Amino acid sequence: MIAGVEWPPKWQARCAGARTGILGLTDPAGTSTLYVRPGESSSFMRVVALHEAGHAWDFARLDAGKISRWCAARGCDAAHFFSGGASGPGWHEPGGAEDWAASWDYCHGGEYHRSYTGFGPPNASQCSLQNTLTGA
Repeated sequence: MIAGVEWPPKWQARCAGARTGILGLTDPAGTSTLYVRPGESSSFMRVVALHEAGHAWDFARLDAGKISRWCAARGCDAAHFFSGGASGPGWHEPGGAEDWAASWDYCHGGEYHRSYTGFGPPNASQCSLQNTLTGA
C-alpha cells in the first residue's frame, strides 16, 4: 500500500502497529507513519497512505506563496493553513493543511472521505494545481 503511493524524493514512509485515535502521522522532518489496525483492508490503508502523502508533499514542496495560490483556488485561509482545526492528545489537524491532504487523496486515486473545512471534493483544476505546486 505504501509502495504504490508517490512520495516526495527521500521521504520515508512506514507502517507501525495500531495507535488509538489516529491512522497516520506525518512528521515535517521527512517521515510518514501509517498505524495499521487489525482487520483494516489494504484499500482503506491506501486511502490513509494517500492522505499522509498529501501532507508529505505539502511539507516537502509548499512555501507561503504556493500555499497562498492553493488557498486562493480552494477558499482556505493561507495565514492559518497550519493552524486552527481540531486536536486531541498527541495530534493536531489544521484545517487548511488537512483539506490539502484530503484533496491530495482524492486527486490521486483515493477518496474525499472527510471535509475539514466544509468544502466539497476538489475539482479537476484544483487537482492539477496541486501537481503544479509540488512538481509531482
